[in-house]
Amino acid sequence: MTEAIAKEYLFLHGHFDLPWQTIYFGGGTPSVLDPAQIHRLMHLFRKNGGISDHAEVTLEANPEDINEENLLQWQLAGINRLSIGVQTLNNETLALMNRKHSAEQSIDAVVESLKAGFNSVSIDLIFGGFHFSAEEWKNTLEWAFDCGANHISAYGLTVEPRTTLQKQIAAGKIPTPPEEQMSEAYGYLFEEANRRGWDFYEISNLSKPNCRARHNSNYWLGKPYLGLGPSAHSFDGKNHRWWNVSDNKKYIQQANDKQFQPTDEWLNTADLFNELLMTSLRKTEGINKAEAEKLLPGIWKKKEGDLLKWQNEKMIELNENFIQLTLKGRLFADAITADLMV
Repeated sequence: MTEAIAKEYLFLHGHFDLPWQTIYFGGGTPSVLDPAQIHRLMHLFRKNGGISDHAEVTLEANPEDINEENLLQWQLAGINRLSIGVQTLNNETLALMNRKHSAEQSIDAVVESLKAGFNSVSIDLIFGGFHFSAEEWKNTLEWAFDCGANHISAYGLTVEPRTTLQKQIAAGKIPTPPEEQMSEAYGYLFEEANRRGWDFYEISNLSKPNCRARHNSNYWLGKPYLGLGPSAHSFDGKNHRWWNVSDNKKYIQQANDKQFQPTDEWLNTADLFNELLMTSLRKTEGINKAEAEKLLPGIWKKKEGDLLKWQNEKMIELNENFIQLTLKGRLFADAITADLMV
């Protein structure tokens, strides 16, 4: 697979501005790769186009894959930021989610990463679990804020098909988590972040001051990005998006034949407005009304009734320049966004 990714990179890299400012190994479990494979790709990137001296280079890592040797090899390869999939410190919930690691491994993974010299560590958390009481969520957050990580990504629990969790729910052995539990957990996270002075800069992402994830922020700012590998998405920063075949064998065959066959999408003005709306509303700053007006003049006049409805329900805040989600509105972001789309 690494060779196929290398071939795709050589096929496409000349279409983007270089050197790279951010690189993200993720969208799966890249920490299971042999570190030599990561070295190979990073060497290729440097040799063919370059990586900025100040680039943010992130690796998604499972807690069980973090050990002294891997940490050293990742650093030597050029990785300078880790995103660790902690999820929860509740071992019972981890088992239901088919996670291989334990809460103890998660705690040790963060300690070892910081000890190894990784100054930028993000942890992924999930809230709204079935065996996860309010007290346990508070304890998890207390650890998360104090463990030395400078970034947290927190997501409400979603039930994926064909998982142990989904089968348990279908069999009636586990109830679906109530919405009020999700709301209370998110509200506590928001309040605790504010109390501690963290920057809750996007619906699911918060960081210590000046520690926002640069790579992910580029998505929300509409900047171009190149995705490599099966199912990977790319965007030219203007109006062209494409994504690779999801089947691993087909992807490798296309790479060997140098005949990549991505699916293309060309965005029209309405698509670009909807994209701007969807990404900008997720950010604390909200959507810049003037920027949206450039795409669709008069759009906010047409949407005046919808805006007032959400404002009256205390889901959004309106001012002269921006439309922003309230804390309550963050929990209904998908519905609000869909309502304002054209």
